[in-house]
Amino acid sequence: MKSKYLVWASAAALVCVPVLAQQQTFVYPSRGQSPQQQQADEYQCYQWAVGQTGFDPLNPPPKPGQPPPPPGTVAKNAAGGALLGTGIAAATGGSRGEGAAIGAVIGGLRGAQKAKQQQAQQQAQQQAAGPAAFGKARATCLTGRGYAVS
Repeated sequence: MKSKYLVWASAAALVCVPVLAQQQTFVYPSRGQSPQQQQADEYQCYQWAVGQTGFDPLNPPPKPGQPPPPPGTVAKNAAGGALLGTGIAAATGGSRGEGAAIGAVIGGLRGAQKAKQQQAQQQAQQQAAGPAAFGKARATCLTGRGYAVS
């Protein structure tokens, strides 16, 4: 049973090392742990960090498609655009109905554009936080097991 566990730990370490090397993490066995023990500990800490953060460097989340804008964003801007269009039409002697329609379309498009920009920023922040949180969790686990991590 123990040799089967070590085979899995070794295989996982071989897979994890390239990913973890990109993060420039160095692990030193401060308590004289054997290479086999270090591999087993690194594998267990990898699993623990994935469980704690929900981020797996070997299986990063796919880049999401374009989700619909949050409810109300487009409608709110369309209503504002319609009001503005009505006011402009009244001031220039044009048809209030046409001004409202044009304003609603422009306002709605502006609202959709704003919503997409906000969602893209949120997605970028979430994707950037995953690797950092994973690295911190992994380092915490390894430090707790007697390794110096930098």
